[in-house]
Amino acid sequence: MKFLQRNQVNTLGVYYTNLIGRAITTYNSRETSYLQESEEMFVFDKATDITLDKASSKTIVAILRSGGAMPFRVGEWVQKRVLVGSKYSVAVYESYI
Repeated sequence: MKFLQRNQVNTLGVYYTNLIGRAITTYNSRETSYLQESEEMFVFDKATDITLDKASSKTIVAILRSGGAMPFRVGEWVQKRVLVGSKYSVAVYESYI
């Protein structure tokens, strides 16, 4: 029998997936935030409204209520992970500066 060692290092993919889950839970609860201090969440109604000028954290979660594609780059922010839906879309952006 061969035993495999379990990798204890969390990858960025796992982090972004967990972040999207925490952001959705925060959006649905409306009372409790499950985001860390270094993460912010913004909610937009249309894709043309997406601007991250007021962002002060390194990691941003943007929720688009109308669904559809999310922009890859918004100013100094680059998309790291996206979950596209017909009614809601969620994207994680990080500053590249």
